[in-house]
Amino acid sequence: MWVYILGVLIVLSAIVAIQYRIDINKAYKRLNNYDIKTSYSNFGKMTYMDEGTGETILISHGIFGGYDQAYVSLKSLVGDDFRKIAPSRFGYPGSDVPSQPTPENQAKAFLNLLD
Repeated sequence: MWVYILGVLIVLSAIVAIQYRIDINKAYKRLNNYDIKTSYSNFGKMTYMDEGTGETILISHGIFGGYDQAYVSLKSLVGDDFRKIAPSRFGYPGSDVPSQPTPENQAKAFLNLLD
């Protein structure tokens, strides 16, 4: 009986691992479709999206996602009437993790994008 349960667990684990790889590959392909810019500062590299014209709005993403999540959220809120800056926070897609990744330093890095 335990051999049967072990076999089922191995098969289920393989299915989960394969589906995970498929989903991760799709996510990376989706990220490659965005027009990404890169900024370098004392805090390292930061990737971001910068689209539109007019008054500037910068948005920070939540715990899941990066510049892509921030951009989609901001675009759905304000449409095309504003300049939208959507950076990846420290350690998120395309952005480095500095030696001092504090909220204060994150805010300073965001200010660098506005200059």
